[in-house]
Amino acid sequence: LLRKVDVILRAMIEDCEKMFVEDNYDSIALRDSDVNRLVFLIFRTVEFGMGNASFMLKKHNLTSQQLLHLWWFAFNMESTADEVKRIARYMKQVKLDKKQQEAFLKLLNGAKEKYSGVMKAFYNHDEDLAHAMLESKEEVIRACEVFYQENKKVENLGVLVERLKSIISGVHNLARVVYQSDFTPQ
Repeated sequence: LLRKVDVILRAMIEDCEKMFVEDNYDSIALRDSDVNRLVFLIFRTVEFGMGNASFMLKKHNLTSQQLLHLWWFAFNMESTADEVKRIARYMKQVKLDKKQQEAFLKLLNGAKEKYSGVMKAFYNHDEDLAHAMLESKEEVIRACEVFYQENKKVENLGVLVERLKSIISGVHNLARVVYQSDFTPQ
């Protein structure tokens, strides 16, 4: 289920990157609903597993602690999907010139690369890569703040940048799960 959420989330981000050129908001919103359904199913599975710990350990080799890590990971993926949807909505409203659009898309691409790196670390259980993604958070946040300061007169830009910073924080939380847990997806 996490892999399905990941595939959908990556597609949402790719569509979001095209929002200045074509309006993909409806598609992104529908995909966000799919993510919500899948994550709710993960939550229900975790809840079942917490009540039936011996079954989950025997059948899926998952401890209660690993189930909690799975829950936190899914929660942050869902939060990231919500933020992508919000960014797409604000991208429709904000009026940026070409240079400003390119600068924002560069920031969005940076967040996408961090997300891709964290997911690679998750799938490969690569704690070093997860740590590298964690260390880059402040750099990306600073770049967002510099972009905002240079363009703060643009209406709705502050909200757009804050949503992007929320994605970065969510990705940061995903990376923390990778290095703090011994959960390895199968």
